[in-house]
Amino acid sequence: MSNRPDKSVRSINRKCFKGLKRFKKTAVAGGENSVDRDIEFFWDYAGVTHRKFRDCELFDAGAKDRERVRAMLGKYSVRSLCIAWVWFLQSREKYIVDHYPSRNIAVFGGQLRNFIEPAEKKITKIKNQQAKRVKTREPTTRVIPVVDERWEKCLREIEAQILPENYSTLFEPLVFRGVKRGRGVIVCPSKFYRDCVVKNYGDMIAATMGTVFGKHVEPVILADTG
Repeated sequence: MSNRPDKSVRSINRKCFKGLKRFKKTAVAGGENSVDRDIEFFWDYAGVTHRKFRDCELFDAGAKDRERVRAMLGKYSVRSLCIAWVWFLQSREKYIVDHYPSRNIAVFGGQLRNFIEPAEKKITKIKNQQAKRVKTREPTTRVIPVVDERWEKCLREIEAQILPENYSTLFEPLVFRGVKRGRGVIVCPSKFYRDCVVKNYGDMIAATMGTVFGKHVEPVILADTG
C-alpha cells in the first residue's frame, strides 16, 4: 500500500476537510454533540468515497456500525480516520469486501492499525506545512471597524431576538465599516460566514437597520478577502 493517495483522493480530501470546517460550524451553531457530529460526517464521507473507489454503495449495517465508528473516533480524529478509510478502500488486499459492502466498516475497524499510523503522520505533516505557510505569509490589511452607536444598538436588538450561541457565532465576528452613500457596510470574516448571515439573518439585519438608521440606509454585507 502506498502512503501517498493519488490526485483524485487528494482532491476529495481537500473538499472533504473544507466541508468538515463548514459542517462543524453549522453543527456547533445548532448545538449538536461533537461526537455525533463527527460520526455523521465520517459516515457521509465513507459513503461518497466507497461509491468512487469500490463502485458500489456502502450499506449501513445499523447500530453496530455506528458503535464501531464511535469507538474509532474515541481514539483518533475524524480527519485521520477519513484518510485511513480512503487508503483502506484503495488497497488491493484480500480483506476488502466487494460483494458484501455492508461488512467493510467492520473489516476496516479490524485492519485500522495498518492504515491509521501513516494517516496520522500525514495529518501532522499537513499541520506543519500550514504552520510554516502562516509564518512566512505576508501580513494582510486588517479590516478596521468604525464605532457607531447606531450599529451597536442594532446588535443589541438582534441579540435579544436570537439564540445566544447563534449571536456569538455569526454576529460577534462582524465588522461595521460605516455608512457610505446610503449603504451600511458590514464585513464578514469569510464568504461562508457571509452566506450564513445573509441566508439566515439578512432580512432581520435590513429591518433592524431600517428602524435604527432610517429607511434611507440599506445593509451591504461583504466577505473579507484578506
